[in-house]
Amino acid sequence: MNNHNLPLSVKLKIYIKSKLAYVWSKYHVAPRYYIVIPIEVTINKKNEKFHASIINISRTGVFIETNQKLPKGTVITLHFTFQQEEYCLPVKQISDHTIINSNGIGAKFISDKFHGDPTEAVNQLIETISNMVPPVPVQGS
Repeated sequence: MNNHNLPLSVKLKIYIKSKLAYVWSKYHVAPRYYIVIPIEVTINKKNEKFHASIINISRTGVFIETNQKLPKGTVITLHFTFQQEEYCLPVKQISDHTIINSNGIGAKFISDKFHGDPTEAVNQLIETISNMVPPVPVQGS
C-alpha cells in the first residue's frame, strides 16, 4: 500500500498501530502452568529419542527438564499421554536455562507445513491443565 498520498494524521495512526502491535507481540506473556509431565523426546533430524519431563507449559511454549544438550534451533517432537489423551507436539529449542534448580531447555511450539499445526492440541492440553492447577503469577502482578 502506498502511504505517500495519505494525510499526516493517518500516517501517524498507521505508524503508532504498527509499533503498538510490535510491542504487544514482544511483551505479551501467555499464562504459564507448572506441572510435571513425563515425555519422550524425538530429535527430528537424527530420529534419536530421550526421556525428559515438562516442568511448565503455556500456549506458546514449554520448559523441558533434561540434561540433554541441543543446538539452539533444534526441532524436536514431544510425545506423551496426559489425562488419557496422546500428544505429539513439535517444538523448536530456543534456550538452555535453569528453573527452580531444574536444568533444561525452553522451546516454543511450531506450526508449519513440515510439522503440522499443533494449535488445537495445545489449546486442549492447556484447557485441561488450567482446570487442574492455577497459572503462575506474572512478575509485577
